[in-house]
Amino acid sequence: MLWQFGEVGYDFSINYCEDGTINSNCRLDNKPIRWDYFQNANRKQLYDVYSKLIKLRFNPLFKDVFVTNITNQNLGGYFKSIVLSANSAKIVVIGNFDVAQQTGSVTFPTAGVWYDYLNNTTITATGNSQSFTLQAGEYHVYTNIDGAVPVTILSFEGRKISHSNVLTWEVADEVNLAYYELERSNNGQDFSIISTTNAAGSSKYSYTDNNAPTSGTVYYRLKSVDIDGKFQYSSIVKIQRNTTAWQVQATPNPFVNTLKIKLESPVQDKVKMIITDMSGRQLYNKSTSINTGTNWIEMNETSKFSKGTYLLSIISSNQTETIKVIKAN
Repeated sequence: MLWQFGEVGYDFSINYCEDGTINSNCRLDNKPIRWDYFQNANRKQLYDVYSKLIKLRFNPLFKDVFVTNITNQNLGGYFKSIVLSANSAKIVVIGNFDVAQQTGSVTFPTAGVWYDYLNNTTITATGNSQSFTLQAGEYHVYTNIDGAVPVTILSFEGRKISHSNVLTWEVADEVNLAYYELERSNNGQDFSIISTTNAAGSSKYSYTDNNAPTSGTVYYRLKSVDIDGKFQYSSIVKIQRNTTAWQVQATPNPFVNTLKIKLESPVQDKVKMIITDMSGRQLYNKSTSINTGTNWIEMNETSKFSKGTYLLSIISSNQTETIKVIKAN
């Protein structure tokens, strides 16, 4: 079980409050997202491992392995192993829990090629007891089926332009991928395919939906399918049509360095952005032009702010909106 952001070795107290104080009443408060952790190679590696393990848990090839309770485990000593089986899918996990090199043995359920899921390499299993020497803290997750996801979806975003919706996605590690299916829904649950895009070895793709509903909320999701028929879904993107008033969102909030504002506007306009601290002292004052629809505004100067809570006011020719933003570090 992971507490918020535990997969990156999160070192904020579970009692961290949104205003930066520590209080036991804040155990369930939102915690600041430490984007700077991704600049730390060890934390990023830990995050990637957890991400891959979660994907394995929901991989349709292996989902039954985690619910059948058919296991063979050896948890004594420093060299530990677990073998999980369900139908034709099997997983073998080995690890050295010592601070020194250790050698142990494990018997794979079947002979042949096994895939090192976390390292994208292979080994050959004999079907009999085999010896492995692991360095301190070294571990491996082996699968008898190549369950590697054929692509990593880095981002999937949507925005409205005039009477259309534009969907864009950025990917990495596109291997043996066949195509992408873009799906649309009016209720966020029942989706239908509106476009198929062949994988072209690119890192960025886009599609313009000219037939989107002109009112209400429209939902999109992306399905990536490999040449063997395996697939995965992206997160769902929501686009609100016919905006009659501003919709302002700070993201992330709390923020660490650059404050990013998503502003939905029904008209083209010019706005003034003002940030004050809680005593009313003005720290930021700039004007910018906005377009109809979705606007993204970045404030790099906020990286110099001290940790704390601030008020952001957005003032246009006929409307003013004030929201609370929090600097986490």
